[in-house]
Amino acid sequence: MMDPKITAIRNIVSLLDSRFPMSLPCDPRFLVSSLGGECVSLTAREAAETGYPPEFEAKAVKPVQPYTFRIEYADWKPKESKRFAIAHELGFLLLYSLQPDGTISYPKDQKYRTSEQTLYANEFAAELLMPVADFTRTCKSNAEKHDGKINVDDIAAAFGVTKSAALVRGGRLGIW
Repeated sequence: MMDPKITAIRNIVSLLDSRFPMSLPCDPRFLVSSLGGECVSLTAREAAETGYPPEFEAKAVKPVQPYTFRIEYADWKPKESKRFAIAHELGFLLLYSLQPDGTISYPKDQKYRTSEQTLYANEFAAELLMPVADFTRTCKSNAEKHDGKINVDDIAAAFGVTKSAALVRGGRLGIW
């Protein structure tokens, strides 16, 4: 039986896609903008001056008006990593910080995040960037081209994600 939270995440992404059609590979910055938010890239120096640790990838922070939310991300990271980090932060906001009145609650730091919340924010990012049906179809097509073997580098490139993100997605979907 499928985890009901994963089913809900898939439904949320499907609803977002129906309202804001996205092509693959999905650029989560488009969705952030469509939802009234902004994405701001920070250099390593800016991130350090802001107090972010060296391993910083992205963080949802209080917005500057007129935006409803803001995601800051590390511009020095690979494009594929940035995309996943932004999608993860968007997922966290939608899954855990969005209040019934449509406002967003911003905790002072990310230490409050549980491993379960991180897991489901990652699941949101994976579904947004690598939707199940598209991912499965792409893997099947790729296997047909490679004598039944799937080239994970090809899959990662098709969805604009890292190889490790594609490997985790395929594993969680039971493809490999």
